Amino acid sequence: MSQTTRLLPFFFGLCFLSLASCGKKSNDKTSVTATAVEKQEQEMERVDDMGVYEAAIMPLNESISGKLTGTVKIKILGDEFSVDQNIQGAPAGVRHLQVVLTGNTCPTIISDTNGDGVIDAVESSMVSGQRLIPLDSNLNSQIQGINFGPIANNEGRYVYRRSASFSKLLADLHSFDPDAFDQLVKLQVGDDLNLNGRVVMIYGVSDEASLPSTAASAPEETVQDSFPIACGEFVKIIEQEVVSR
Repeated sequence: MSQTTRLLPFFFGLCFLSLASCGKKSNDKTSVTATAVEKQEQEMERVDDMGVYEAAIMPLNESISGKLTGTVKIKILGDEFSVDQNIQGAPAGVRHLQVVLTGNTCPTIISDTNGDGVIDAVESSMVSGQRLIPLDSNLNSQIQGINFGPIANNEGRYVYRRSASFSKLLADLHSFDPDAFDQLVKLQVGDDLNLNGRVVMIYGVSDEASLPSTAASAPEETVQDSFPIACGEFVKIIEQEVVSR
């Protein structure tokens, strides 16, 4: 056997390794490119959400909870998601859970489907949707900090201010839902936050509040804790371009 013949397997092996290496590099490059495109698309989606949103708070169940008023302002700029809320006329000394919901309509008296004179937690959710962003002690997570709620002073006033990483908030809202049967829901894959038009709901009356026996509660909450007392619809008041200046 000649020396050339003996070297043929060696040359074929080199060619095979070279082709495999080239293919791997090509696949790696394609993967990196796809990741970059996906990241760019995510950034473009976030740009659509940038701006300042404001909801004017209007009272619900005024005969029981009083004439609650105020504003909730949310600013989304870059990676900052900040909430500034000022409320008057809330039931004093009570913890008030507050949540951005999936719907875009606040309930009215016609939402009282059982005719007991109040709009309870179940009736309001049928109109305003499910809970999406709890305005609690940790905006980066739906679950962590969820039991926190500001407590109104003796005059029924409270202020709530919190900020979070917008990218972390979105990542959490797009993550796997660990409990499909609780009140919290996630965004669908590819969905923007679409805050414009969504509603924010405020809950909570004292344990001594006189509620009809037919008033329903939210799952795993008391009727008083989940009793809706105010609602507002977010309107985009400042565009991202103006905020950036």
